[in-house]
Amino acid sequence: MSVKTLTQRLEVILGKEGVKRGSSALEPFLDAANRDTELIRVLPRDNFDLEDVMGLAKEEGLNVFSVRSRYLPPGLEKEMGLLVDPARMDQVKNLDSRNLMASIGAGVTFEQINPLLEEAGMRLLQPACATSPYVLRSYLDRDILVGSVCYRHTQLSIFHAVLADGRLWVSGSNQMSEEGHADFREDQGPQLSLFFGASEDIYGIPVYGIVYTYPIREKRQVMAFGFKELSGALDFSHKVSREDHCFELVGGDSLFWAVLTEKGKEKMEALRDQLPPWTVLVSIEHRAPLVELQSRMVREDARSLGGEILGEGVTARLGSNLGRPWYLWERSRWLGGIKRVFYYTFSHKASAQFQLAAEKASALGGVQVAQYFVPAFYGGSFFCQSDLHYSPDEEEKAEKAWGGTYETLLDQGVLVDKPTGELARMVFSRAKPSYLEMIKRLKRILDPEGRLNPGQLLEGI
Repeated sequence: MSVKTLTQRLEVILGKEGVKRGSSALEPFLDAANRDTELIRVLPRDNFDLEDVMGLAKEEGLNVFSVRSRYLPPGLEKEMGLLVDPARMDQVKNLDSRNLMASIGAGVTFEQINPLLEEAGMRLLQPACATSPYVLRSYLDRDILVGSVCYRHTQLSIFHAVLADGRLWVSGSNQMSEEGHADFREDQGPQLSLFFGASEDIYGIPVYGIVYTYPIREKRQVMAFGFKELSGALDFSHKVSREDHCFELVGGDSLFWAVLTEKGKEKMEALRDQLPPWTVLVSIEHRAPLVELQSRMVREDARSLGGEILGEGVTARLGSNLGRPWYLWERSRWLGGIKRVFYYTFSHKASAQFQLAAEKASALGGVQVAQYFVPAFYGGSFFCQSDLHYSPDEEEKAEKAWGGTYETLLDQGVLVDKPTGELARMVFSRAKPSYLEMIKRLKRILDPEGRLNPGQLLEGI
C-alpha cells in the first residue's frame, strides 16, 4: 500500500486532524526539532479508534510505536510505521468524590485534571520527576510520587489497553468498564496487568484508566527543615515517614531546590546560596487538631536530629512547588541539558551512595550534580535521584558520566525498577535468565508478530 493510500485510510478512521506526517510527526518530542521521519503519527480519540488503527496496521504488517515521553527514544525517527499519540484521548469521564476515583482517558494531563479535582474537593498524588504530562502514563510507568511516602506506589484501580491485534485488554480484579464487555479480561486469574507497568508499551497501548484520588482535608501545613549533613536529613525523613506524620515529603540539596523553584539562572543561584546544604520539605494534612499535634512532633524530631526549621518566606517559596507535577525537562533550564540517575535503596545506604554518585559523575564528565530523595511506603525504601546538569555541547561527556555512574551504583546493589534503552541493557545483563525469558514469553503471547514497539524496552524485545 502506498503512503498516500495509507494516509487516506487513516484519515477515514481519525479525520484529517488525527494524522500527521513528516516533521510534524515528531512534534510531541522536545528534542526532535528539525528532524524528519517516515513515521505517521496518529491521534485516536478513544479505544475504538485505536482498535481500528491497530487492525489496519495488522492488515498491512506495520510496526506500531507509541508516544510515552517528551524525549525521543534513540533512533525512533529512523523507524517506519505508525506512532500513536494519546493527546486526543483526553476525556475526564467521571470524578467520584465518594469512592475517591477519577475515570480518565490516556491523554488527560495533570494540568487538565488538577483544577477539576480541586473544584470537587480532591487531589492526585503528583510525580517528582515525570517525562510525560499524562496522568495514566505517569502512574503506569511508576514515576515516583511526592506522596509515595505513605501511599502504595500503584495509583491505578484498573486500566484498559489495546493489544497489537486490536483487542481490548481490561485489567484489574473487578473488571470495571463503562464501555461494556471487553475482548480480553484477566477474569480474576493471574494479574498480568503488572507486566504493563513501565514496559514501554511492548504488550499493549493504554487508553483509559481509573486512578485514585485523595480528599482535600480540613487543614494543611507545610514546613521546611534545613540540615547541614545528609545523614540527619535521611534519619529525620525515615522517622517521620515511619511514624506516618506527613502527607508529602521530599529531601534535596540546595541545587535541586533552587533549580526546581526558580526560572532564571541568576535567581536559581541566589536561592541556592540562601539554602542550607540539605532541605526536607514536609506537608501535613488532616483535621486541625491532628495537624497541630503532628507538626509539633515533626519539629521535635527535626531538632533532635540536627535540623532547623526554615523561615516562612523560604518555606513558602519551596512549598509553592507542591500540588503540581515536576517534569524533568523543566529542570534542564539551568544549564540546558539534564540526565538522571535514579534508583531505590535503603535509608542507611543512601548517604554513601549519593556521595559515590556525585563523585563518579563529576570525575567522569565534569557535570553539576543535584540530588534528592523521597521515602517510599513508610520509609521501607528510599527513591534517590541525581540530576546531572550539563551544557548542550557537553552531551558526550554527560553520557559517559551517566553510564559510569549507573554501572558503579548497580554494582552496589541498588534497584532500578523501570530501565529502558542502554540502562535496560545494564540492568537486564545482571538479571536471571528466567526473568528475561518471562518477558519474552509474554511478548510472544500478546504480540506474536513483534510489531508493537519493537526494541523499545530492550534490543530484540
